[in-house]
Amino acid sequence: MGRLTRLLLPILATFAVPTALLASAGEEVPDAIAAYKAGDWETARVLWQGACDAGNPAACHEVAVVYRDGEGVPADAERAKQLFEQACTGGFGDSCFNLGNKAEGETRLSYFERGCALDSVGSCARIGMAYRDGKDTGKDAGKAVDYLTRACLIDKQQAGPACFMLAGLYDIHDEFVIEDDGATANRWLARGCSLTDVQSCQNLGFHYRAGYGIGKDLVKSNALYAMACNDASSLACPMFSPREYFGAAPAYRGSEIKPDKRQAAGLYRTACERGLALGCAQFAYAILRGGKAAKNRATIDRYLKQTLELDPGNWFAEFLIDLIEKDGIEAWDRRNR
Repeated sequence: MGRLTRLLLPILATFAVPTALLASAGEEVPDAIAAYKAGDWETARVLWQGACDAGNPAACHEVAVVYRDGEGVPADAERAKQLFEQACTGGFGDSCFNLGNKAEGETRLSYFERGCALDSVGSCARIGMAYRDGKDTGKDAGKAVDYLTRACLIDKQQAGPACFMLAGLYDIHDEFVIEDDGATANRWLARGCSLTDVQSCQNLGFHYRAGYGIGKDLVKSNALYAMACNDASSLACPMFSPREYFGAAPAYRGSEIKPDKRQAAGLYRTACERGLALGCAQFAYAILRGGKAAKNRATIDRYLKQTLELDPGNWFAEFLIDLIEKDGIEAWDRRNR
């Protein structure tokens, strides 16, 4: 992975929320981030290099990416590797992950082990996949589960795909299944979906439709499909028919939600009433994007609170709460008018 501490990475299209910086080891360098966003790569590089020289491993990672990708300087793979080594040794797990991606055999696994110990999602996931597939390690189902579980439980948005892979180990529909356990698969899919992983939401929706490890529920199924299709505003989502989509739950009619989101909002609210935590969070998010969030702050807060009551620690709800506190509710209205 690259640019983890400076690029404002978009949340997956599942929820299409505003961008946010991902957590990192070491301190961010705000002036460098601002310069980079403004296209002043030279200033950004100098600032990151200074912070790196002062012992900030996150800044070393950023300079490594500059040299790896040739951003404002000639690409220099050897210089990038040296800086990734410095960052990895200093405690920045994603630099260990980058080094592992360029290595082979035991060296590759060693870098991933170091990264995983530093909560690098990609590193833990790659080791889990290695034990799942038998690459460089031999197959070991128990270790595959252990490492993918660790990756999934790291409290970062990019852990969502690891949750999806972990769920697949218990899903009879997956080619790598080690045990047919729909309830366990669904628990990990719910975690992945809360981390905005599209595939997790889609598969959980399918399981609600088929009754795999869970009671059949067309409303919850279609609510999850709508999330996976970015509110299915054009009804172009291939996972359900317009008849099923409109028939599963009535459209929401309140003016605090934009017209193109009201059909999906009806699904979200009804799914929330049936106990789907993500339905509650998505309904609150639909109001946030309606341009009248300040007037409806109490409703937003109520649905986000309900999300956390149904699913304590739900990543998406906590993300929205933090973003509202950081930006101010009025900022949402300015962006969405």
